[in-house]
Amino acid sequence: MVTGVDSADRLRRPRQLSTAGSVLDVPEEGIRREGAILAREAVAARLRAEQSWT
Repeated sequence: MVTGVDSADRLRRPRQLSTAGSVLDVPEEGIRREGAILAREAVAARLRAEQSWT
């Protein structure tokens, strides 16, 4: 079931919702993994400012 467009997906592919209780057998090469690389110092600065991180 398509539930809309995934705003976190840079290619704006449709978001899929599987039926509860079902088991999907998906080959590893068929799994999409996307993420972002964060600048280490930017993350550290924000943690220091907002979480009293040292």
